[in-house]
Amino acid sequence: NMLRSIRQLPWISNVVMFAAVNLLGAQLAWGFTVTRLIPTGKVKVYQGDRVVQVLSEEAPFPNGMMLENEGQCGARFENFYLVATDQSRFGINDTANERQLILERGTVYFAFSSIPGQLMFITPAGEFPAKDILINASSNGGLIRGYVTATPEQTEIGVLDGGAMVVATLEGDRKIDSGRQITIAQAQPIDEGGAPAAVVGENVDDQGQGEGIQGEDDSDEIPTAYYIVGGVAAAAAEA
Repeated sequence: NMLRSIRQLPWISNVVMFAAVNLLGAQLAWGFTVTRLIPTGKVKVYQGDRVVQVLSEEAPFPNGMMLENEGQCGARFENFYLVATDQSRFGINDTANERQLILERGTVYFAFSSIPGQLMFITPAGEFPAKDILINASSNGGLIRGYVTATPEQTEIGVLDGGAMVVATLEGDRKIDSGRQITIAQAQPIDEGGAPAAVVGENVDDQGQGEGIQGEDDSDEIPTAYYIVGGVAAAAAEA
């Protein structure tokens, strides 16, 4: 399944990501006062289904647009940083009261110290607001670090370190602690038997209690591959 495939990712893919995040770290050190997009390859900017721009160099971030990136792609906002993996389709929509991280496919790593208004994750599986964000100010430079992954089948939201998030889902609020993730299955079309409930993997306590994720692999621990890449992304955010 998906978790197993992530664990088996070749090491070379992580080496490629290292280069992308190191580039992002160098850019962050300049202390931009405006949002920036830092591509390592071509980035297509979409307005609806139409490509309106192709970026291959650093530029202002196209707020409210969907992006498709060839190679890894970094972005910097005030107190918020992200790195999208190769072939992701994503966007950020900043409004006065909300920051929406929209991900149609791929993986986006993020690190932040504060959010203006509410943080909302939007994927094919639905809309998931972060109702509460708990940042450990005494560690990791006061940053919480995590990721969101979207496939046609499911969405994963994880916290690598630095705190915890309470995310609202159709099945209720889910607290994601450091080192943990939740998996949300994309809803299936309604049939005669009714619509099946989304499958949500929950955190487990020290005694191993909790529903877990249905399927062959019911662990809610974040696969090692995410730490390898996300840890370097975190270092870049602190640069």
